[in-house]
Amino acid sequence: MDNTDAASEELGPETSDQAQARLAQLRASLQKHLSDGRFTDQELQVARAQRRSLGLSAQAVRTLRADVFHSAYMDAYQDGVISPAEADTLDRLMRFFNESDD
Repeated sequence: MDNTDAASEELGPETSDQAQARLAQLRASLQKHLSDGRFTDQELQVARAQRRSLGLSAQAVRTLRADVFHSAYMDAYQDGVISPAEADTLDRLMRFFNESDD
């Protein structure tokens, strides 16, 4: 089973296209939050609220983890060093992906 199938199962009785559209919306939002190299407490709260408003379970959101984290890591490591601030951003991002449903 690939991530698409796993996400669709987690999202319940809807089409795969609907599930993927909601995940794409969250992915775009996360990328926007990360565009300045930071993921603040406020942005973390917004991402959590968006996950809930989109009806995405924490498990479904985890299907985005590798792609979004890899992109954020590569951006942070562009200069060959992960600064403490960049490490904090990556840690916050992982906490978002690893949390369980409320």
